[in-house]
Amino acid sequence: MDRTTGVIEGNMNAAKYRDILNENIFQSALEPRLGQRFTFQQDNDPKHTAKITKEWLQNNSVTILDWPRQSPDLNPIEHLWRDLKMAVHQRSPSNLTEMERICKEEWQRIPKSRTQKAVKMPEQSNDYRVVVFGAGGVGKSSLVLRFVKGTFRDTYIPTIEDTYRQVISCDKSVCTLQITDTTGSHQFPAMQRLSISKGHAFILVFSVTSKQSIEELKPIYQQILQIKGSIESIPVMLVGNKCDETQREVDTKEVEALAKEWKCAFMETSAKMNYNVKELFQELLNLEKRRNMSLNIDGKRSSKQKRAEKIKGKCSLM
Repeated sequence: MDRTTGVIEGNMNAAKYRDILNENIFQSALEPRLGQRFTFQQDNDPKHTAKITKEWLQNNSVTILDWPRQSPDLNPIEHLWRDLKMAVHQRSPSNLTEMERICKEEWQRIPKSRTQKAVKMPEQSNDYRVVVFGAGGVGKSSLVLRFVKGTFRDTYIPTIEDTYRQVISCDKSVCTLQITDTTGSHQFPAMQRLSISKGHAFILVFSVTSKQSIEELKPIYQQILQIKGSIESIPVMLVGNKCDETQREVDTKEVEALAKEWKCAFMETSAKMNYNVKELFQELLNLEKRRNMSLNIDGKRSSKQKRAEKIKGKCSLM
């Protein structure tokens, strides 16, 4: 793993990315004595596909391996960014100078074995991965904790990323339902892209007390489309949480129209009152057409589940 570290001031754009390539790509090939006998791969980030980036790669005769649009994995470096950001967050830098120092220290601490593990990242075929997205404070963690542990907390604690597991019935056997509770912050885009690439199904949570929380879901939905290519066969639930609150800002009919536009299911929930929480996750499993899954370990389908299977199409408004 290349141990060169540096901090970029200002916004990262295509011009800065080109400069990074110019300073590092051939230098990184020196130690293994590759010369120009290597193939370079990058994902489809707009900086990577910009005209000036393509021109630089072409002018320098760099061999490129195209990144499949619907690849199930992102570049392994994304795993390392996640490790770095988690480590930096735990040390709580108080200013930019301290953050730069901590970033460099933590990057140097990442062992080469971690890089090798990222490259060989095994797929857990027995896992069904559900990713929960939404703005901060909409109740993502409350919904997940209510479902997994049956608990509810009144205080708001920002999430970086938490993963919960629960055994479910899958194709007359058992598998693990893996639920990733993501951060409501926009500070971790690499973690967000990685979660999308690994996810089998998605829950997009907003608060019925905040129109802005719906707006913040729109770029996430677009990123799911971009990474997955299509969601025709991917279960997606649009969830309006805090439906027990009286001060609503969101009109249910408007959300139903949005759910139809996005070709996803819609449901209102209350983590606080434990309303529609278990139903939310069961309905998400019902939308999965490639496997027959149930929250019931014995594999028996509830009457509600049987009715849901009769509904044609992917979008079910509840």
